[in-house]
Amino acid sequence: MIDPFEKRFAPLAVLAGEHRLIERMLALMAKEREAIRSGRSPRVRFIRDVVDFFRIFVDLRHHAKEESVLFRALRGKAVASDLLSMLDDFQSEHTDERKCVFCLKTRAEDCVNGNGKAATRVGEALDGLIAHASRHMAREERAFVHAFVGCFSVREAWNLSKLFREYDSPGHEDHYRSLVEKYENTEAETAPEAVLSNQDGNWYSEAHVLQASAG
Repeated sequence: MIDPFEKRFAPLAVLAGEHRLIERMLALMAKEREAIRSGRSPRVRFIRDVVDFFRIFVDLRHHAKEESVLFRALRGKAVASDLLSMLDDFQSEHTDERKCVFCLKTRAEDCVNGNGKAATRVGEALDGLIAHASRHMAREERAFVHAFVGCFSVREAWNLSKLFREYDSPGHEDHYRSLVEKYENTEAETAPEAVLSNQDGNWYSEAHVLQASAG
């Protein structure tokens, strides 16, 4: 039997797991950025894999769960106006992130075409996407904990986690997890902690949720 706490916060566990994988990709991107800064040419294959990761795993899977399931459910509740405004902000930030990904793709294509300033611009595009995604996930996590504490019953939350499955494709998470692991295994250095948005452990753990609900 699944614990009621686990059922109530199951959707957060799904989103948290996806955030953690995204952060691992951000750490790899930060290493690439430092290598470019030190004079190495951008690895175009890696950049293309980053673009694919963000377009498919992040946008079509992860953001779709948030926008089409979680945000829609929250808008159907009598939630505070500041939370509704925050949902609008998050959706707008998803759009901004798509622009960051497109910018990175364009800069990588310039690099292939021999543009003399392309390497610097690839680095700048990486900086922009890392900073944007890190800030965005940190804001979402704080808001979602409070939302689930105050808005959803156990049954409602469990149903949301089931709806999330409609936006998964067989093997997609395994594919992108393997992609991240492949690049991690080729790196000798520890991923920089600065790009990680989660500094307080699992934000959907029982202790964290209870602390958040207390104020």
